Amino acid sequence: MKTLKEEQVRHHQWRDLNALRADLSRFLQITYNHQRLHSSLDYQTPAAFEQQFSS
Repeated sequence: MKTLKEEQVRHHQWRDLNALRADLSRFLQITYNHQRLHSSLDYQTPAAFEQQFSS
């Protein structure tokens, strides 16, 4: 999860553990699963890849 570390963790400070959890959850749900393309999924987002197989 190099992307998570580079794009989210290294440049942020959180006020408490709950803020950290909320921010990481938002990042994973929005950016990582619906916007970022993954080479291992033939350059699709995880959401698009899953939708392709559920159709």
